[in-house]
Amino acid sequence: MKVKVFMNSAGHNHERDILRMMHDGITNMLVPTDKKQLRNWKQINKSLGRGSGVEYDYSEKYSKCDVAVMLGSWKPGRSNIHHIVRTSIVENSKSFICIETPLLGRQVFKPNKHQRVGINGFLNRDAIFGEEINYPNDRLIDLGINYKGWKMNNGSKIVIAMQLAGDASLRHNDINQWCWDTVHTLRGYTDRPIEIRTHPGVSEKGWGNHEELFKKFAFNATIKDVTFVNGREVPWESQIKNAYCVVAYTSGLSIDAVVNGIPVIACDEGNFAWNVAERKLANIESLRLEKEDNVQQWLQNLAYCQWTPEEMESGKCWSHLNSSLDKVLKEREEDED
Repeated sequence: MKVKVFMNSAGHNHERDILRMMHDGITNMLVPTDKKQLRNWKQINKSLGRGSGVEYDYSEKYSKCDVAVMLGSWKPGRSNIHHIVRTSIVENSKSFICIETPLLGRQVFKPNKHQRVGINGFLNRDAIFGEEINYPNDRLIDLGINYKGWKMNNGSKIVIAMQLAGDASLRHNDINQWCWDTVHTLRGYTDRPIEIRTHPGVSEKGWGNHEELFKKFAFNATIKDVTFVNGREVPWESQIKNAYCVVAYTSGLSIDAVVNGIPVIACDEGNFAWNVAERKLANIESLRLEKEDNVQQWLQNLAYCQWTPEEMESGKCWSHLNSSLDKVLKEREEDED
């Protein structure tokens, strides 16, 4: 197959380094070094209607290949070159590999040791992260994550996790409208105190995106016991420590909450906690708690969705995705026929 690593999909230099390591790992695993094997490999790919080789691509839009590799999610309409390249790949490629932020052990203002790596997407029920099997616990152990089960009789407050306005994981949903509607709906079923947690990465300019929401809550006397918490100043660990539950659209805080035994209401299937969370706001006082063995297995599976740059360079990441990627390519080729 022909693989192109699109370097201009990276927004920062350290992201380009990750792409270079992924390039080297794919090359080592995919391209035979023996001349006879290389010749046969090229002939097989040609018979399948595929190209062959792995190369860097520095163009400002997608160019033809079997598999495109890019770093980061895409935001159509953005003028940054990395968003233009990513959007072009999504709109035109047969299949692509998307490298994104990790699911477990996320750091907000620090470099992450792992990266989520998915085929044709980056969200739950959207991307393919490997074979759909139950994975062992080795990678979860390496992450130092020890799930101890649900916390029973925990605090009384509800934490609503905000996301950055326009974030790609919202898939064009308005986070402010979602928050407003969510609080209104919850107030029809509970009088528990509600804390709205702003995203810790919101910029000074980004605060303006929430201004109307702040005003609506400030001047609406009918909605009681709702407060805002600055996510930049208050660590999520301390805020959810005594929470009754966390409500989120697709926020990664959902995963952190479950890891710490806090129930979650997931409001969109793109949320990675979707399969182990409550999904209906109406059930706020009778939350679904997934069996703890299933939660443990879910965490083990999540650990196989993310990889270190060193594992990308060694080819371990590519090996994990290869069989799934081959299935995707064959399905696309059959559709074209």
